[in-house]
Amino acid sequence: MMHYYSFHIADYKKDTDYLKPIEHYVYRSLIDRYYLDEIPIPKETQSLLRRLKLESEIEVEALDFVLSEFFTLKDDGYHHRRIDNDIKKYQANAEKNRKNGKKGGRPPKNKPKTIQSVINGLPVNSQNNPNQKPLTINQEPLTSLPFDDFWNAYDYKKGGLAKPKAKWQSLTTEQQKLIMAHVPSYVKSTPNKSYRKYPMTYLNNEGWLDEITEPDNTNTEQSSSARPHSNRSDSFDSQPQTKSLSREEQIAANKKIMEKAGLKV
Repeated sequence: MMHYYSFHIADYKKDTDYLKPIEHYVYRSLIDRYYLDEIPIPKETQSLLRRLKLESEIEVEALDFVLSEFFTLKDDGYHHRRIDNDIKKYQANAEKNRKNGKKGGRPPKNKPKTIQSVINGLPVNSQNNPNQKPLTINQEPLTSLPFDDFWNAYDYKKGGLAKPKAKWQSLTTEQQKLIMAHVPSYVKSTPNKSYRKYPMTYLNNEGWLDEITEPDNTNTEQSSSARPHSNRSDSFDSQPQTKSLSREEQIAANKKIMEKAGLKV
């Protein structure tokens, strides 16, 4: 019986953004049941309605929609291709472990204590190194810039931490570099933080592509005629704007800033 499976948040969000809350509940519940039982979802949905506590007409429609949208009906029930592949790999590995157990455990592997990697010409420690720190599921990709660098540089910790961090990790390394090149100028242009976008709004709206408007040095406060930013994801920047640049022009400008700062583009 499978008690664990990997869950890719970004992939799930991309494929299910259009679902209603009740449909999210139904889909996730069906996924859990599929993995736990290691069998397809049964054709007869009466037991599903009972187990998922679905009673109203809207809830029943949600079950029918999710089954038709994400599963394929076959003779033995509703199938999900990815889950079928995961279960197949799990069962094959479990069978292999059972056979090894009958033989007295896994056969020894004739591996040297250390191995040399030809990648970059650098040596790599053996997997038997007790001081080597294991990778965890939540560890950020090695090519990703640290989220804390952005969080501290932006210096406006509003709207929560979890969503901006997840958004940051979904960006490419080049986008992260452009952001880190843009943020210092943006922060300098918004000394009054109430005029600064929430971090999540900045990331969602690709704020690093906005042209920077320098504040008036003769007045330490921003213009009294300007309004604080609404921080809605669909809002427009209320601060004064100079001539707008195209997306390509702004990206090129940001890359020049990165080059001056000694960052690799």
